[in-house]
Amino acid sequence: PYEGIDGKPVDPASPPESHIIKILNFHSVMLGDKGEQALTKDEKPVLMAGIQNIYRECAPEGRVPIESDLVAWLLREGATTQNTKRRETCEDLANRLSLYCKGAIFGKLFDGPTSIPMDTQVMVFDTSELAHDKTLEAVVTLFVSDFVLRRAAQHKAEKMKLGQPSRFVFCIDELWRLLRYEGGKTLVEDASRVSRHLGLLFIGISQELGDLLRDDRARTLASNSSIKIILGNDPSNFDLIRDSCGLTPQEMSSIAHLTRKNREYSDAFLVYHKISRGVVKLVVPRFMYWVATTEPNNDQPMRAKMMELCGGDPRWACHLLGQGYHPDTVPEHMLTPQ
Repeated sequence: PYEGIDGKPVDPASPPESHIIKILNFHSVMLGDKGEQALTKDEKPVLMAGIQNIYRECAPEGRVPIESDLVAWLLREGATTQNTKRRETCEDLANRLSLYCKGAIFGKLFDGPTSIPMDTQVMVFDTSELAHDKTLEAVVTLFVSDFVLRRAAQHKAEKMKLGQPSRFVFCIDELWRLLRYEGGKTLVEDASRVSRHLGLLFIGISQELGDLLRDDRARTLASNSSIKIILGNDPSNFDLIRDSCGLTPQEMSSIAHLTRKNREYSDAFLVYHKISRGVVKLVVPRFMYWVATTEPNNDQPMRAKMMELCGGDPRWACHLLGQGYHPDTVPEHMLTPQ
């Protein structure tokens, strides 16, 4: 009953070595400080042995191991080993990983099977509330990114069985956040490398171009991307943009003069493969503008007030705003969907 993303059978008691190494790398970030990987030469072999053992133990029960299984194995191993150093390593790892088990602060996120439905057309993972804890932010971002890439591979396999084309979109907002972590950089590289093979459209969005393009691998990603859309930027980023995207002085002058009109359009500089490049106008349908706007001084208060008038109906509130109605002047009979 167990199949890999390529459709080939997988032994649940002995998953591929690549999977074990990936789980080990995840734990390296979980045990690190501020999202950095951190496993000592003593910890790595113990953790790898633990991961392999819990897969063997859980397979006869017909289930996938969870974090509690690993912590329980570490405690048993520490209690039975005669090696003092190994016992201390097991106990220390179990203590640090217990934060990710049921009953602890992060247990609900990590200790159990996923509750994410696999048949949805759109998935949105909001990690903005995790910024206060760099380690947690890094771990969750890695887990989500890996989940999306595996889902893309499964989607392709499902479509190929039906003789249909595979189309999958993976969009990361504030890409620069992910690239602060070594594991995040590796995942972004993996996504860009396998995107064509998986029929995957990989989109990275970042407002902090300065922070993004100072990273060597991010610059390589930018230079190799097939489509680049550059909005108005701080002049301090111009040198990085020019060097990373291979733009001429004339093209940089166009970027320096990009304009926008609130709620109507934004100019952008488009680079499409090596075929064409130039300034385009991005126009968002008014309804979608009001769905997506995050402008805090006027738009968000207007939307919140209109939603209140519409009895909490966000769709109708955005429809009215898109039609040009204002919360202070909208006719009462318009507050109910027609």
